[in-house]
Amino acid sequence: MKRSGNPGAEVTNSSVAGPDCCGGLGNIDFRQADFCVMTRLLGYVDPLDPSFVAAVITITFNPLYWNVVITSGSSRRRE
Repeated sequence: MKRSGNPGAEVTNSSVAGPDCCGGLGNIDFRQADFCVMTRLLGYVDPLDPSFVAAVITITFNPLYWNVVITSGSSRRRE
């Protein structure tokens, strides 16, 4: 890793290319990620809790539903 002389500069790793418009998530090395914060946050969530399941279903269903409604409405107007 290299650190520039500027104290506010980011640490760069010369062996991994930076993200570009076409690279996307392919350039991320997940072996270097720190998951302790995520593990701690997931400790507060019970995935089998009925209210959690209802929230996940609602969050997933609503955008899909409204996307179908808007798409079908716009296709009917063209006819």
